[in-house]
Amino acid sequence: MFREHNRHPLPAAIWDRSWKGAFRRRFMRPIGKPKAGTVPKVPWERLLRHRRRSTLALTVATVAAILLLVDNILRDQALAPVWQMAYLSLYGVMSFFMIQSFYKILIGTWHVSRGIAGNPYHPLRERRDPPGGETMALLFPVYQEDVARVLAGLVATWDAIRAYRPDLAPRAHTFLLSDSRRPAMVAHEAMAVQRLKRERPDLPLFYRHRSINANQKMGNLSDFFRRYGRHYAYTLVMDADSIMDGEACIEMWRAMAAHHRIGILQTNPRPVFRESFFGRMLQFAAHLYGSVFSYSLMVMQMGHAGYIGHNALIRTQAFMDHCVLPKLPGPKPWGGKPLSHDFVEAAMMCRAGYEVWFVPELTGSYEEVPANIIAFLVRERRWMQGNLQHLRLLFLNGIRGMHREIFINGAMGYVTAPIWFVFLLVSAYTMVHFLSAANLSVGSVQMLMVPMGLLLAASMVFLFLPRILAILTHMRSHKAPMYGGR
Repeated sequence: MFREHNRHPLPAAIWDRSWKGAFRRRFMRPIGKPKAGTVPKVPWERLLRHRRRSTLALTVATVAAILLLVDNILRDQALAPVWQMAYLSLYGVMSFFMIQSFYKILIGTWHVSRGIAGNPYHPLRERRDPPGGETMALLFPVYQEDVARVLAGLVATWDAIRAYRPDLAPRAHTFLLSDSRRPAMVAHEAMAVQRLKRERPDLPLFYRHRSINANQKMGNLSDFFRRYGRHYAYTLVMDADSIMDGEACIEMWRAMAAHHRIGILQTNPRPVFRESFFGRMLQFAAHLYGSVFSYSLMVMQMGHAGYIGHNALIRTQAFMDHCVLPKLPGPKPWGGKPLSHDFVEAAMMCRAGYEVWFVPELTGSYEEVPANIIAFLVRERRWMQGNLQHLRLLFLNGIRGMHREIFINGAMGYVTAPIWFVFLLVSAYTMVHFLSAANLSVGSVQMLMVPMGLLLAASMVFLFLPRILAILTHMRSHKAPMYGGR
């Protein structure tokens, strides 16, 4: 069907790979406005700007009120101005991101009840079958995985597509893309694929093993696009542990066929199949809280959403033209290929004028999570390095404001820990100073009880109310029995 030697060159995304150069280009040199019509406006962008500005205004107002309360408390402790400013700055930074997330989740919770019918810009409102010549590739990249488990998920996904739309199933081709290094593993994969082809001649299955596995998963996918990408209008990217039902796959396909501006359509995969206590705990939290958090992402990002790299449908040619990423200059961990490349690919797609949508309404998308704390920490270390790399791209010209915010929030997920540690040290000093230098009395301590109680109550509201809202949402939709309730 395909010729191996007939490769299609992939252009790397054009950007200034030096963060210093990007900063100078954005802030220290005049940048002309883009030509009219180069990136056409869409109606939902105005609504998105309104939501973001409203959330920012509410966040700033709330943080300002809290800092005024904290400032009054610190004044009563007779702190030096330098320590007082340090305390307020650290407290303000941590409070800002927590409160901003709180307001986003509030808005998302309200939209849960509205559904697709209440959102005139939702990409699933309009769907149509793809034209007769358009095909879709289902990619399962693997690296020394349990090939029987991966092929079982591949077959289950394709069989679900055939059960849902038998007429479209022959146009959905499956690929097992191997980066495995062990010769025994590679041989086992090849034999398993050949055995499956004999057992299932109706299954359009293709297997490729890379002899040089440069750049990990990103390189594996780039190799596929270089060799076979031009044969497929759409590509459904999976993980080795991913599985999707036929309705989710086909309805994403139909939605993208109806909207030529959509470059990536991302589902919200739900974790499954874990039996350890740690894995079950992660699964339970994701299932219980996931609906509210995922809806807040959809509402606050709309067509400028992020991309998590799997269980998502992409427009192949647009991805090949704009989302092949160059190496970052310098030594690791800052240099090299971006580790969390999926968020950067979404930013590049929107930079080129396409839309990236997150659609939590599409159920039937599943993945596996780490089964123990060791595997969890290994994944977190990789994500931490990737998210910190994103700071180099923060000032890249042409990046949407939403993706700059995504880069900052991703980095803050890891930068918050050292900030919190410094804040604890400053807090300890303020307490020691208060106990040693201030004029202690029963009256002075009682005067601090009310404002400090208000601060504690506010922190509890911002931390736990989103989770309470998630529980109430499931109770309202009669899903409580799924979680052991009534």
